[in-house]
Amino acid sequence: MRPTGTPESGIAQSLSRRSMFKLAAATGAAAAAAPLLDACSSGSGSVPASSSSAGSGGPRHGGDLRVAILGGSSSDTLDAGREVTQPDALRVMALYNGIVRLNSRAQVVNDLATELTPNADATQWDIRLVQGVTFHNGKPLTADDIIFTLRRIMNPKSPLNGASALAPLDPSGMKALDSRTVRLKMRTPYASFPEQISAVYNFGVVPVGYDPKSRSAPGHSPSRASLPASRAYSQRTRTTSNPDAPT
Repeated sequence: MRPTGTPESGIAQSLSRRSMFKLAAATGAAAAAAPLLDACSSGSGSVPASSSSAGSGGPRHGGDLRVAILGGSSSDTLDAGREVTQPDALRVMALYNGIVRLNSRAQVVNDLATELTPNADATQWDIRLVQGVTFHNGKPLTADDIIFTLRRIMNPKSPLNGASALAPLDPSGMKALDSRTVRLKMRTPYASFPEQISAVYNFGVVPVGYDPKSRSAPGHSPSRASLPASRAYSQRTRTTSNPDAPT
């Protein structure tokens, strides 16, 4: 999955009149929103013009960022594998990590895995996990969590969104070789396995015994979630920094 050309190539030729108007409108909106975002990030709601941090342009820790997203519904969920709406997908990507992920150039890179190694004909894959990762509830990430996650996604009685990508995987052929290593056997050669599981919104890793109806999401990303018991997910979701997130 390597991109061809540079991101800038052909931009001038591909911008239509309509696209230019959209770009101009978006740029204007971003400029108008900048002071509001700056106020949100400040605990007092304003930043003095003489502030050294404002003059230096350097990053500042802390503050709140409120994001409004259209498309929520009464069936919104924190389920790592059953998102339906755009807010669902954004929450999943903020709360969970995958075995692998796509980087900014649409290349597959390791996330919770340090290695994905196939055999000669790609009918077997070994996954080696990052050491020292814990879920938000303090449970260490282990090979059993990977097996639980994959079996949950491909459960024939209630398949999740990523089930079709796991069709070549033999559900009875998954084995933990040790606490950090999983061996997966495929029914057929599956050389594109890493690419197929790179969409985090379909393949977020969850712990053994994961309950999607819980009001909290035990992921391991840089964000944790908490939701008021009386509100729907689409109305209010608060995420906070997770200092134990993998880097």
